This record gives sequence, structure tokens and C-alpha cells, in this order.
Amino acid sequence: MRRLLMLLLSSVLLFAACLPSGLAAAEERSVEDKYDFLVEKGIFTGFGDGSARLNDPMTREQFAAVLFRLWELGTGSTRPSYDDVLKTRWSFDEIEAVTRAGLMKGIGERRFGPTLNVTVEQLAVVLVRGYGAGGEAGSRVTGKVSAWAVRDVGIALRKGWIPAQSDYTRYAKRSLLVESAYAVYLDLHPASRDSEKPRIVSHAINPDATVTLRFSEPLDEASAVNRSNYTFDNGLKITSITLSQDKRTVTIVTERQRPNTVYRLTVRNVKDLAGNRMDERSDLYFVSVVDTTPPKVTKVVSTKNTVELTFSEKLDPAHAEQIQYYIIDGGIGLPLRAVYDENRLTVTLFTTDQTPGQRYTVRIVGVRDLAGNLIAADTAVEFGGAGQTPADYALADIQAVNVNTLDLRFTKSMKDVNLSRFAIAIKSENNSSFSMSGIQYYVYRKPGNDQVLTVQFRTKGSSNPELFRSGRVYVAEVTGLSGMLASGGANQRAFSGSGTSNPAPYVTHVNVTSGTSIVIHFNEPVRGVSNSVFRITDPNGGNIPVVSNDAGGTNAIVTSVTLRLGESVKAGTVYTLSFRSGVTDAPGWNGWKTEENGRPYTVSFNGVEPVNAAPRFESAYAADQYTIELRFTEPVNGADLNVYRLYDETGKQDIPIAKNDYGYYVVSADKRSVTIHLNAEKTGPLLPDRVYKLSYRESSGAYITDLEGKRLDTSNGGGEVRFSGSGKTNPAPYIKTVEATATEVRVTFSEPVLGFNGQVNYFELTIGGRAIVPTGGSIDGAVITLRIPKTDAGAEGVIRISPDGVQGLRDYNGQAPEAADVVFTVR
Repeated sequence: MRRLLMLLLSSVLLFAACLPSGLAAAEERSVEDKYDFLVEKGIFTGFGDGSARLNDPMTREQFAAVLFRLWELGTGSTRPSYDDVLKTRWSFDEIEAVTRAGLMKGIGERRFGPTLNVTVEQLAVVLVRGYGAGGEAGSRVTGKVSAWAVRDVGIALRKGWIPAQSDYTRYAKRSLLVESAYAVYLDLHPASRDSEKPRIVSHAINPDATVTLRFSEPLDEASAVNRSNYTFDNGLKITSITLSQDKRTVTIVTERQRPNTVYRLTVRNVKDLAGNRMDERSDLYFVSVVDTTPPKVTKVVSTKNTVELTFSEKLDPAHAEQIQYYIIDGGIGLPLRAVYDENRLTVTLFTTDQTPGQRYTVRIVGVRDLAGNLIAADTAVEFGGAGQTPADYALADIQAVNVNTLDLRFTKSMKDVNLSRFAIAIKSENNSSFSMSGIQYYVYRKPGNDQVLTVQFRTKGSSNPELFRSGRVYVAEVTGLSGMLASGGANQRAFSGSGTSNPAPYVTHVNVTSGTSIVIHFNEPVRGVSNSVFRITDPNGGNIPVVSNDAGGTNAIVTSVTLRLGESVKAGTVYTLSFRSGVTDAPGWNGWKTEENGRPYTVSFNGVEPVNAAPRFESAYAADQYTIELRFTEPVNGADLNVYRLYDETGKQDIPIAKNDYGYYVVSADKRSVTIHLNAEKTGPLLPDRVYKLSYRESSGAYITDLEGKRLDTSNGGGEVRFSGSGKTNPAPYIKTVEATATEVRVTFSEPVLGFNGQVNYFELTIGGRAIVPTGGSIDGAVITLRIPKTDAGAEGVIRISPDGVQGLRDYNGQAPEAADVVFTVR
């Protein structure tokens, strides 16, 4: 038993207990921090409501539980030793274990007294007994103490397990148990004494121009957010500093940065929780990110008394919550309150009662992003009253991007709208008929704005014709989009021509986010991006290999791409980026710019980081009772492998999350996070009053690496995160919308579903009073498209999920869909 080793270790640990005062000061923590440390080590668990109750008296059974975990005692099958501690009591195993180990005894007549309080001197006697320190010398005791406890109290005082008291016979609070358990734990685990200085393990400048620093351990908040500890050169001033919830990531917001400028950041005097001060770093370089793009509204959702606006980027909080910046028509006026959620990029407007089905418009002025960019003055979004999305939507306006490209803005998101039958006709030019003969067009969803479709035109003779000329007014008509308002000319809009030519796509600039990661920005959406179209060279002509990119394939349409490099781009070195053919504009009609004035077109950038840090777990949270969001410090490969263990620290039990059997893993597009969907039919819910630990367990052939192949670093907690459960329910999937044409029915669910492989018996379908049996079907995430025999436009239909469908379809959490009737009209 471990207790028998204590006497052998006492001479070594005596040295540890007599460490210099400087180290003792470095280990000084608040009682709350010590409690959190012991919770992390599994010594304390807290109460069911998540509280520590440090000011409450300590009971004998609480003390027994802490001793049980502190000395790592084992459990065994045994008959109850006490009549007042039966097997059904939560502390039965712990009390029996400390009794067998001789750490605590009963109070006579087969009684343990589990709820009786413990005095300070009783605490000291038990700790000395358990540690095997009874033969050591003790300090002089001056306070009130019982004769039988004097020697042990003196030993506990000398070893620093208890503070000096005026009365050792009074009851001990739980806070004293925390202090004592923490001191004993450090003596039992000398390696846990924190003398290591905090280190910056990664640093990056983000697309929104904020700078993030990731440290090797949790930080002292006062020093971490002290602006005087951070200095940029070139006169760049800091406007704010925040520390993440896990106290390891510092985010710095600066004033507007100058274009094409390399800044050096010096960091000093930041301390960890133990008071260890970092070594000064003055080798942190960042290439400026100048944000000139104003924020946009990307989504709007309403309920009876709220309107939630989702923005394209983080906002200046001082402006985001000003109600006078949001004007709502239809009799509402200003909202009652505006609440900004930085993590979700949302502003929630609280309104008076909305009229169900009424269409409202909210005009937004004065809202700014963190760089000070003001939202466009004409920003206006529509929503349906009482949370009802209008059955129809409208073409809001048309703008000429250049002489052959149009942007079409609609009153709702076009993300799930079927574009296969989209058609556009230019009806007139300065009130004269406009011929579409020989004109082709290509339509795509505009990256970064799901309410806009971009249409590019060409003729038989030119891929870049001059169609929409400056000083002329055109009228366009849009058709073929299911659900779009068309009556009364609602599908027609006038627009002014443009004097801007449509240049070949080209790279505008490069952002260096780390030593092995750069972001390439294009002047317009492009396709055809692959590793081979880029060539990066150092000043000596040496090649820097490109090992991967996040474009999503050569058919994907993107406005930027992140390249992962096979070698680090070093600080103080200028690199040259040149281009090979293969990339085109979104339609595939015009190749990108590879030459300029007969010479290769190039873009230069400065390196920033010589070291590629290994990836680590960054954070995790319960999105609902069956869904976990895990984030990494950088993009990774292997996040969807079966490499995770979930442990309920409050309930002391493992929760099965094996992939496919108990969980479904979905990696984000940027590879920075993975969503773990627990099977609701096989696992219990993640309860809000419990703490869970998600840890990494690398196995043969299954492991996580960064995009350069460096394996995940589990040291210093890099492979585990803790989080609380959630009270948010995980709703079952349901049919959200139905769009039908003469030959197909498009069923959009509230979330992606699994289990459909063309089973036509999964749906019960009636159109025009006749039962319809689909001839086949396909699935794409949350959308199931059913092919049907030809039917008449204008006919009313009803669809529901059949009993077979309820049995066969499941969401990522293993939940069956709801089977309510949904009514639709064939367009």
C-alpha cells in the first residue's frame, strides 16, 4: 500500500517541504485556485449544483472522501463496518477504505458519524498519521489544543499543512480542507510543484487583425491583460486585451494597422498562476492585416419578440448594443434592447409583439467592426413577424459589378434554394429592347454573402464582353427560382451599367498566419485552386513546398485559400509567390493573371515564424445535451478518428463515445474543430450540473496531426479539456421546407440526416388528391430530393415521413425525425 512507502520517502519530502521561500511564494495560490487544481486532479468533486461551499464546516465523510482520493486507496467487497454507513450511502466505499487503511476510526458502537464535523486538531492528527510523519519534530503550538493532539498539530504546522490558529479545537471549514489537501498533495507529488515559467507556444495574426498568443499554461489574469506588458514597434497602439476562459490564450486588439508593414511584438512580465514570470520575448513578428471590409448581416431569425442578426465579423461592442442604430418599420420603431454575443457574432433585438406573417424591414446604421469600418449606409434586412419566414421571398436589387457581371440580392438566404432552373433575361437597355441572342451566363452563390447570387455573362465571341456600359440603365428579369415572388413585376429590377472592366482574376495580397501557414487572397471568386499552381521561393531561389490547401477541391469557388507549407518561412526574410496556369474565374471562362508586362506576376511577403508548434486541444463545450464541440489550436488531420475518451468527473464514470457505435464525428471546413454527436439512444445526456473531461488516446494507426504531420502534443494538458454539461435539449429533426416542381420534390430538414439511400417508401406523398410514389431520390446533407412522375403546376401536395422513414432516418445524434404533415404547392 502506498501509505507504507511514506516513511521511506519522508527524508526526501522533508527537503521538498523546506524549499526556499522564493519557491514557496511562487507556489502561492488563492484557495479557489487550489480548489480548481484539486478538482482537476480528481481529489475534490464539489456539490451537485457545481459549488464548492468553502465556508461550510467539513464533515467526517467529506474528509474521508478526500483522504481516499489523496492516498489513492482501493475499494473492496466488504460488509458494512458501521451501522450508520450502509452500502447505499454515497461515501460507503471511501469510509470503508480509510478505515481499513487506519487513517480514520469509528466513534464507538459501530458508528462512524458521517455527518459530524471535524475539528482542526482532528484534521492535523489524521494527516500526520496518513503521511507517516509521526516521528518528526514539530513546531511549538501556542493556540488552544487538546493534549493528545499537541505533537501532531505541531508537525502539521511545521510542514505547512495547516495555518497557525488561536483555537485548534474548533470546527474546520471546507476551505481549510482544501488548503491542507493541496499542501499534502504537493508533498506526495513533488513534480507537481510549479517552478516552470509560462511560455508562448504559438502566435498568429487573424483575418480581423487581432493578434492571439497561446501560452503553455494558465495565466494570472491581472498580468495577462496588463497593456504595459505588450509593446508593438512602429508606433502601433493596443486598444484592448482579453484572456480566454481557460486562461491560456491572450487576444490583442490594436488600432488600424498600416498596409504592408511588419510589426514586432515584445511581451514581458506575464505570470502563471503560481507567480512564475515569463522570459521576455521580442521575436514575435506579424505582417499587418488591414481590414477595410465593413461588417454585413449574413442571417436574420425572428421570434415573437426578438430579431437575431448574425454578422460577418466581430463588432465593436460599444456600437453593437446602441438601439438607435436599428430602426424597424411596420410600427415597431426602435427595439427595446440590443444584446451582442461576440462568440456567435449575433445581435439580438428585443421588440414589442410582432404580427404573425407580417413582413418587416430593419435598417441598420452606425454599427462598426473592431477595425472601425462602418456598416454600409443602405443596409436593410427583411424578416417575417412572430418568427414566421415568409413563404415567398423577393429579388431586392441588382448591381453591376463590372461590364459583364451582376450581383443579385434577395430578401432571404439563397443557401438552400435550388439553382438548377435559374434563368435571367436582360429585358431592356435605356428603354430599348435588349437582345440575348448568343449570350451565355453562369450563376453561383457569392462567397461570404448567402443572400447574393452572382451572374457572369459572355458571348460566343468573347469571354469578357462589354455588355453593361456606364451611363445606361438596364432592366433584368429573374425566373426559375422556387418560391420567389414574381407577380406584379416583383422579379424585375432596373440597374445602372458599369464603366469597370472585368479583369482576369489575380492574387491581391498574402497574410502570413504562422511559420507554415499563409492565406492567399483573390480579387474575385475563383476555381481551380491546387497546390501546384503556386510557387514560393526564398531570396536564393530555393523552393518552399506547398503541402496542402483548404480550398475544398479544384471545383470549389473561393475568394481566399490557406496554404500549408512544408518548410517554415523565417522572420526577416522576404519570399516571392508566383503563379502557374490552372486557376480561372468562377465560371471557368477567364484564366488568372500569371504575367505582367511580359514578366511573371509575383507577390512578395515576409516570413514570421521559425517554429511549427504541435497542435493541442484548445477548448470544448457542450452545445446541447448530446453534442460536444472540440476546438484545436490549429487545423488538424485525423480529428474524426476514434481517438477520444469522455469521462464524467462528477459521476466518476466513463461515457462511451466510440465512433459509429456511440458517436458521429463531423470535422469543420477549416479543420480547426470537430463536432462529436453522441447517440441519444445509447448514451445519457450531458447534464448541466456535471463536469466532463474529454481526453486524447492515441492508438496504433490512429492519431491527430497538424497539416505538416506533427502529432498532437499532450504535455501539460494539451490532450485533455474539461467542460460542463448543458441544459439545452437536442431537438429531433423535422421537415423544415418543401419545394416542388412538376418532376421533383425537394425536402429540406432542420438538420442533416443519415440513412437515406433512395428508399422511396420513407415518405408518404399526396399531390392533387392522388397518392404519388417517388421513382427515386438522392440526399445532400439536410436535403432529400425525390423524383416523381410529372404532375401539374399549382397542385397542392402533402408529405409526411412514413413509419419506415421514422425507423430508418436519423440525425447525427441518432434521433428519429418527427412525422408531421407538411403542405406545399407545386410551382
